[in-house]
Amino acid sequence: MICTYREGIVLRPVYHVFRLYNLMLDRHIDTWVKEGADDMLDIAATSDENSGRISIAVVNKDPDRERQICIGMNRKYSLAQLHTVNGTDTGSCNTVGKSEVGVHTRQIRPAPDNHMVTTVLVLR
Repeated sequence: MICTYREGIVLRPVYHVFRLYNLMLDRHIDTWVKEGADDMLDIAATSDENSGRISIAVVNKDPDRERQICIGMNRKYSLAQLHTVNGTDTGSCNTVGKSEVGVHTRQIRPAPDNHMVTTVLVLR
């Protein structure tokens, strides 16, 4: 995951995935996926009752197209962070002096009905 060389340190793509999975919390949340829904998405959700935080991990397994999803919450929230790990194509890698794969973070806000719609990007 982390490779060290005389010339420098390289964070392999899997490092970023594991770093984000460390944001997952203690308690697993049962998730419901509409029958007949896209089977190219893997979804897991966890929560922390004390802080009220929820972490949701979504993986797009399709190398050929992006997916749009709608996530509905049964509680109010005001802000969410979306972390995306991707590169320029499926063969992207990081080497000393060149980082093609990394984490991109942006803030997203819920819709008035407490849902968020986002696009799950292809990991390229």
